[in-house]
Amino acid sequence: MPVTRDLPKLATVSLTIGAILTATSAFAQSPGGRPEIGVLLQGTESATAPLIAAFRTELAAQGLRDGETARLSIVHAASPAQFDDAAARLPSQPSVVVGASVSEVRWLMSRYPKTPGVMVAVGDPVGAGLVESLAKPGGRVTGLSDFKVEYSEMRLALARSFVPALRRVGFLHNPDAPSARYTFEAATRLGIEIVPLVARTPADLDAVLPRIDPAAFDAVVTVPYPLTFARRQSIAERAAAQRLPLIFGYPEFMDLAAPAAGLASDRKSTRLNSS
Repeated sequence: MPVTRDLPKLATVSLTIGAILTATSAFAQSPGGRPEIGVLLQGTESATAPLIAAFRTELAAQGLRDGETARLSIVHAASPAQFDDAAARLPSQPSVVVGASVSEVRWLMSRYPKTPGVMVAVGDPVGAGLVESLAKPGGRVTGLSDFKVEYSEMRLALARSFVPALRRVGFLHNPDAPSARYTFEAATRLGIEIVPLVARTPADLDAVLPRIDPAAFDAVVTVPYPLTFARRQSIAERAAAQRLPLIFGYPEFMDLAAPAAGLASDRKSTRLNSS
């Protein structure tokens, strides 16, 4: 199947459902005859509510109605350190598991060594070792990736369009993500100095938010990952208060977060073949 790009928001969810259906048809379902779908999300219920609502709608459209033809278990964790605690609320033998980040998918694959996994918009799944390639992922993981190497340079170019004399950029990211290095490489090519704003956990983010200051850099670039999405409101409000351009990667950031001095959203997804 050819790579699909330029997908609208709900189409991304719909493609994920297709991957789930492929997985559940290829593996044994629960003894009750209904597929059990376990979803692990880093963040809060309120932050992910719009996406979960769309997810449920698309599942129902595919004939998977929670409590009737399927069982959907969605659990949240503030950080990867709490994944083990969240697991108590997941099915013991799910038909398929779903994660929205590299850390979630890795943990799910370790927790359920015989269960197929679906990733939702994971950045650089090849670099993370989740799949062998985009065309033939192999193994037990399939789903969607919203990653392209050139996005890193595009985000920096967008920041420069707001500030033509751009010299320094605050880069809000999780250094454990394999794709983070591409922003540093792009900055070198463009002659831009990167000021790292490292946020692995909510506590990390609380510590770096006060550092978003025009005295430190000319704009802020943040890559999409569960923590930055869950805390999009506070990130946008801080950037707006400091009158700093803010570059993100999802339209939901602009739809749901407070207005900022500048917001960019170039959300593109890549569907992986399931075989």
